[in-house]
Amino acid sequence: MISFTLSDKANQLRQAAIRKNLIYIMISKKALKQMDKEVDEAVAKKFLKSIAKYPGKQGANGIKKLSGNGIKGFMYEVKVKGAGGTYRLLGNKTKSGEILGEVFEKTH
Repeated sequence: MISFTLSDKANQLRQAAIRKNLIYIMISKKALKQMDKEVDEAVAKKFLKSIAKYPGKQGANGIKKLSGNGIKGFMYEVKVKGAGGTYRLLGNKTKSGEILGEVFEKTH
């Protein structure tokens, strides 16, 4: 169980991203619950920092637009490597233009 409230932390980071004019992924309640079950606090914090940036190089943490049909119908991915493996959040753009991450899963 993560000691800080993920939704509060995610909201703080979202507000900071808006102030800096960065892209930001909103996370659904379902995905937040899944993240809370599967990762420790260090990986969760790393993940939340990564949802407000594009990766600079291959293998870096951050938001990535997927090509073709995407993965499972989702066109955006945030992938983070942690001590327990690699995790990703999959999502799509909403009508308002924000990206909503809906599926959180372990990949390796």
